[in-house]
Amino acid sequence: MMLRPATASWFELLTAREELGATLDCLAATGSVQLQSHSRSESKLALPDLRVTLADFETLARRYGHYWPAAKMVPPDAERDLLEAPRTALDRVRGWTNEADPLIA
Repeated sequence: MMLRPATASWFELLTAREELGATLDCLAATGSVQLQSHSRSESKLALPDLRVTLADFETLARRYGHYWPAAKMVPPDAERDLLEAPRTALDRVRGWTNEADPLIA
């Protein structure tokens, strides 16, 4: 890894929770931002659910990832729940593993 010093331009972005997924996806697509979260809100997002979903995906990826094609970026739908897309993707991967296990064995 090589460090490339660059001038930082700080900005603050406030967004509704319902728009968080789409907002982060747009920022990530630029490849030009480093995110740092901060919230003054006393309520928390449902991130434990997301953490479990991602942990399940990582378990499957360790076992099957080398069989998978390259991932395609799919723009988020602003009308969908923040956790709906990861859960749907995980369900699809689980379905694939059920079909693939006999072939892999």
